[in-house]
Amino acid sequence: MMDSTITRNDRTRSGISQRITEVLSIYVLPLFILLLSLVALLQLPAHYPSAAGFSLSLQTLPASTTPTVPSINTQTALAQQPSELRLSTHDPFWLRFSLPEDFNSSEQDIRFATSPVHSLHCYSMQPDHTALPALTTTAVHASHGYALQTTGLAALATVYCHVLPSVAGPFSIHSWTATEWIQANQRHTRYIALLEGGLLTLAALLLVIALINKQSLYLLVAIWLVGNLRLGAMAMGWDNLWLGHELPAAWLSTIRQATLAAYFLVSYTLFTQLLRTVVHPLPFPLLLRTLQWGGLALLPAAFLLERGLFIPPMLLLSGLGLLSCILMVSYAMIRAEQPTPLSLWHIMLLSA
Repeated sequence: MMDSTITRNDRTRSGISQRITEVLSIYVLPLFILLLSLVALLQLPAHYPSAAGFSLSLQTLPASTTPTVPSINTQTALAQQPSELRLSTHDPFWLRFSLPEDFNSSEQDIRFATSPVHSLHCYSMQPDHTALPALTTTAVHASHGYALQTTGLAALATVYCHVLPSVAGPFSIHSWTATEWIQANQRHTRYIALLEGGLLTLAALLLVIALINKQSLYLLVAIWLVGNLRLGAMAMGWDNLWLGHELPAAWLSTIRQATLAAYFLVSYTLFTQLLRTVVHPLPFPLLLRTLQWGGLALLPAAFLLERGLFIPPMLLLSGLGLLSCILMVSYAMIRAEQPTPLSLWHIMLLSA
């Protein structure tokens, strides 16, 4: 009798301790981490403070592929162009900008924020309109553009540059102090490491799960995450880096197109596999077959076609793919006999 009472008490204590452990692990600790993170973000000093250089307005003009000293006609035409803070182009161009009134070459630097370029030749004109000596430009970092050697340049001096881009991408000019540049460089590098490290770690975990469970769906999601990482890098201007190593500038155009084509195929495969968990057979077979063959044709086209010929069919297929996502998700929600909520959420997230 006493033994049975002790056993029941042990079970009760075990149940209570199990419940306390679950409450701490599932509710208390996540809430504590969330609150601590909010306090750190809102109240504590940042180890990587934000810093922004002073954006300089520039005037641009189409140019030939051969860099030369800007002629008087080129200088006059540039001076008549509207000013802008940022541009994006794949074609060679001339640009003109003036140094700020308070510019001090011993304390400030001029940086070109751009993807890698084939060539960047700059020439300066002092405020008194003296000759146009060539200026030295150096690559600052694989993802941070180029620096302009401004030693000896006075405030309000005019600079002319001939730019031959290697890939289409944003181009802007900023004036930085040494301290601001170091802070911005550290912050930028940290964000790249967080994004790349986080997504690649998650992709590696999914790969291990795919190998253990022998399910290709996890492998597809892992590849899809890597594709999203590369697309994000393209959007933010550091896709010329991979695992901390700089890719050759001559490869970037082909790599970008191959990334888009491969991402389309992986997204198609993943979407259709998830859709099969909700409804079978798949609706709109002709539309799916069109997307499938279009994606297969897009992959070799990425290596064979120039950007101007590759982008239109890629955009057409992307628009068709978005339309098919909307149609099939709507069909699955209406016609599926036994819809799985998790599968529907996956499909909706993919279509978004």
